[in-house]
Amino acid sequence: MCIRDSLRSALRFLAQSYTEGIFSFEGVEHEGKVFTYLEWGALIDKNFERHFWIPKDSAEWENYRIERKWVQQTGIYKDVIGATDPATEYRFRPNIAIALSVAPEMFDKEHARCVINKMQEELITPTSLGIKTLHPADK
Repeated sequence: MCIRDSLRSALRFLAQSYTEGIFSFEGVEHEGKVFTYLEWGALIDKNFERHFWIPKDSAEWENYRIERKWVQQTGIYKDVIGATDPATEYRFRPNIAIALSVAPEMFDKEHARCVINKMQEELITPTSLGIKTLHPADK
């Protein structure tokens, strides 16, 4: 998740810097069209949930890009997409904490709360000094 959320954070910073007159470029040009940093960020926000969220209720899965055979846990965000081993996409990783902190605008608030609760229940224990890097099911 780290590259995408870092990109989203950078786009927010560049858009704000442009608005404040600190940065002189409004966006980037691609195939003859200029995309502002705000537009680019909005595209990420619009598509993020559909590609990464795995709802608890499987009846909702048709609204998301999910390969049912790889789902091991629900109520999580995929760690990556397009992995060589598709099973790795569907693992619950602590990287989501970084994404939530640097690019909160990408996330549905209720889904974010669900993931934070799940992290507290499954990735942090009373005896741990920090958050686990692997979910107990990922051995």
